[in-house]
Amino acid sequence: MSLFRRLFGKRPETFPGPKDRDWRALVPQSVNPVPGDAIGRRRAVRTRLPVALTLLFFALLGGLLWYVVDEGATATPPAEGGLRFKTDGLLDADVVRRLLAAHPEGAARDVRSIKAELQQDNQILAADVGRGPDGVLNIRLTERKAVARLVVTPPTGPMIVRLLDPTGVTFAGAGYPAAAVRGLPEVVNYRSTGSGDAMVVEGAEIAGPFLATAMGERYRAFYNQWAAVSLADCFGAHEDAPGSSFRVVLRPGSQPADRPALAEVVFSTARWREEFGILKALDLESLLRRPDATAPAYVLKLNILNRTGPKPVPEPRLVPVTR
Repeated sequence: MSLFRRLFGKRPETFPGPKDRDWRALVPQSVNPVPGDAIGRRRAVRTRLPVALTLLFFALLGGLLWYVVDEGATATPPAEGGLRFKTDGLLDADVVRRLLAAHPEGAARDVRSIKAELQQDNQILAADVGRGPDGVLNIRLTERKAVARLVVTPPTGPMIVRLLDPTGVTFAGAGYPAAAVRGLPEVVNYRSTGSGDAMVVEGAEIAGPFLATAMGERYRAFYNQWAAVSLADCFGAHEDAPGSSFRVVLRPGSQPADRPALAEVVFSTARWREEFGILKALDLESLLRRPDATAPAYVLKLNILNRTGPKPVPEPRLVPVTR
């Protein structure tokens, strides 16, 4: 009740001043007190209304953001065994159930060991594991996002498809629909060591960010036309070496049939961010429909530098494909 009185009750006089000054008793003071009638109370409420509305707006905004973030992850209600599971990817709760079933303590085991074991899977970028007051095991997973696929041919057994994330890490891609995997560009002509989650692809730490940028909204139209990205000329940690490049092969059916086809686009591994901007600014349709474009297919080389001036400048070129 005291809080209500402070907010909406009668306001005290403003700046009444010290009581012990003699001249104040002689000179009439105009302290503009708030009237105590209904008009004064309404005036006091109106002065506090903007602050109250501002606080209410931010409270509603915070609640809305929390709801969107919380509902953005797929969730399963508590099931037998006391498990509540959420993920931002395509894994399901069976991943956790199998992990718990393989341990004698099951869901009662230490949450830190559950988290550590979950994060041993390359597809899981982070795992938030806790146990609520009701004993339910709460698990929220953050998964890696795929930007490309790799076909691995082991010495024995069938071929294996692994996915590549923006940091260059490969993972199995459990739960990914076959159509979604086929829609990703394939990384070809790569050099690798190890197998499974221990697989390391040379140059993947450069190719991952490159593919993730292409997958973004700004360049998505180009990315959708890519069939494969060759790492044959990607020199890994020496990406700034002369000749280090990404060769992007386009899907044959992604272009009009009444003009020469664009078969490949060559990016340098050191300046690919700058070259994406050049690619977006080019009018490729007009260039490929010029009267002098008589070859059946062309390669767009964005990695060419004109070194005739004091400072090398990018000079994209269309080069006929030679078979």
